[in-house]
Amino acid sequence: MLKTYIKNKKSGGLNSPQKISFNITKKCNLKCRHCFSDAGDPDPNELTTKELFKLIDQMKDAGSFSITIGGGEPLLRNDLFEVIKYARDNFISVSLVTNGLLINKEIAQRLDALNLDTITVSIDGLKKNHDYIRGEGNFRKTINNIRILRKCCKTAKLAIRFTVNSLNIGECEKVIRLAEGLSLDLIRLTPMLLLGRTKDNKDLLINQEEYISFLKNTQNIKSRIKLVLPNQGDGKKRFVCPEDFGCHCGKEACWITQTGDLYPCIFFGNNFLAGNIRNERFLDLWDKVKNMVKLNGNEACNSCVQYEKCRGGCRARALWECGDINAVDPLCPLRKNKI
Repeated sequence: MLKTYIKNKKSGGLNSPQKISFNITKKCNLKCRHCFSDAGDPDPNELTTKELFKLIDQMKDAGSFSITIGGGEPLLRNDLFEVIKYARDNFISVSLVTNGLLINKEIAQRLDALNLDTITVSIDGLKKNHDYIRGEGNFRKTINNIRILRKCCKTAKLAIRFTVNSLNIGECEKVIRLAEGLSLDLIRLTPMLLLGRTKDNKDLLINQEEYISFLKNTQNIKSRIKLVLPNQGDGKKRFVCPEDFGCHCGKEACWITQTGDLYPCIFFGNNFLAGNIRNERFLDLWDKVKNMVKLNGNEACNSCVQYEKCRGGCRARALWECGDINAVDPLCPLRKNKI
């Protein structure tokens, strides 16, 4: 199957996205200080179960085989398990991102029965910093619920998503050791972006020097669980051509909101909205997305010897902090933005 998709690849992107991130609801039981989607209340126009099934049908017909469901808090949708089962019955791999607070034994067992690829729980530091960002008492509850997941879930990989900020940046190794103690499979570490509620909490953003120090220190940590660092990804960006500037968004991946809006990346903003799956076919929107991300890059990145490894870093960070999606990543670890 893999060879078929590679052979069908067209210049500027794949015939269909192989990785789809999907915010299934905006409803959330938390008001995190760094939430990029400003989640809390549900969107009154969220896709119905029937519309989600139709979307999954189009994904299957297109040859897309992997979705990651997030929110808001996806476990607050009453039809979540029904939607996941429908995707799995159509041979689509499903991963879930949750804050973990609604996990109990029954839910963990139901998730295990769905044979998910990965279940990721957000942890933003140790108790003091996690609770500052996500609410008092939530660290203890989340850790207890991760233990329930570990006990009940035997089919899915279990992961932590650690959003690096100015408060928790020094706790990275301790959180990795925590993940080891919980017998998790991987931890994904990414810096905050200037989006959503972060705009009201800019003191949580890290600067370039802090980011470089974080990368150096983290890369030297020895761990028995997998560490996924920024720009490293999962090592599976097989479909992005060497000449393509930027990340895999719009080339092998896209993002769909709870109301059906489709973007190359949710972090790019409304100027990169391709359209809505209620009004247009999934593949027609994908063709639009591919044209949106034919980026030129910049002289500093295009002439850099490390370009093939990072492809210019995070395009969303460049867009929101520099006002130009082709600009140098403000957190470039090689300090190319000083040029």
